[in-house]
Amino acid sequence: MATWWKKQVDSHYRSDEKWFKQLGDLDVFLTSYPLILRFATTHICFHSHSIVFAGAGISMPAGVPGGHEVLSKIRELTGVQSNSLDDAVNQLRNEPDNLRRFIQWFNLGNWNAAPTYAHKRIIKEMNDGHIVALITTNWDSLFEKAYASYRTDWHFPPEKKLVICSSDEDLEHLRQLDPEDIIVVYKIHGNALYYECPMCLGPEKFRIFDPTISSTGPLKCSFHNVDLKPPRIVMPSERIDRSQSKVWDEVTNLTQDSPIVFVIGYSGSDNYILRDYVHRFREKIFLIKPRKGSDPIDDLISAEEPTRKLGYDADGFFRLINEIFKTGWP
Repeated sequence: MATWWKKQVDSHYRSDEKWFKQLGDLDVFLTSYPLILRFATTHICFHSHSIVFAGAGISMPAGVPGGHEVLSKIRELTGVQSNSLDDAVNQLRNEPDNLRRFIQWFNLGNWNAAPTYAHKRIIKEMNDGHIVALITTNWDSLFEKAYASYRTDWHFPPEKKLVICSSDEDLEHLRQLDPEDIIVVYKIHGNALYYECPMCLGPEKFRIFDPTISSTGPLKCSFHNVDLKPPRIVMPSERIDRSQSKVWDEVTNLTQDSPIVFVIGYSGSDNYILRDYVHRFREKIFLIKPRKGSDPIDDLISAEEPTRKLGYDADGFFRLINEIFKTGWP
């Protein structure tokens, strides 16, 4: 049955998918595929069916805490000494004050971070219609910042409106919009910046964290003077489909109808993402990472098609695209 996002799938997709699956080997694809010029000029399959799945590695160069820093901070706050991420996360969930301190610690680093070239380029590709959706497990707001700086970066304003979908409730709002007019960022781990007021409605529903506010107590809504609810976030060890079931289903359905998924910024620490999502869709995934063979995620991608990895970090990958436009394939 047709769904909201299937409006973005046009008639020529099926034949492209058939040819792509027959080729498999990336080296063969790049050297002998008869339609390589068309694919090169559309950003190596950055046509209207591609999606990007972004992890912490895309934001760490900007100064946002990565997985190891997050775990160290949780251990510091909870006193849990074991190597078990599950134990540390469960303990943090049971300590509301420490959970608030953890979120505010993360947001302070996020507040001072600036988007990288990769953040900006992904948003531009989405505005141009080459990427249908962005899926991220990151809590930070670097993609929002990239959108806010669009006019400065690219010398003209974006044509589409940015929409953040970080909870099941957001999907209802999303379905009321024309997919041709929006850039959709699915934040499947939630958004650490969104403090919710139980009394606010509409655009005032969410409060953006301000690090100048004292962190000694709960934040309050400036309109109603009531405590803001802490952001609903999914920790790396927690199952997305339990707390974000509708968003997760939307992302899964979207991926099923996209012939190519670019996975950027993952090393292998998020077992749920790896075992469920990456393993399930590995036949259509391109893994973008600086080092091959050094992380658990490599085996999931490369077990059957060992050339489906590109040895670049996120910024390097998008700069490679620029070189291809100028000089052709290296």
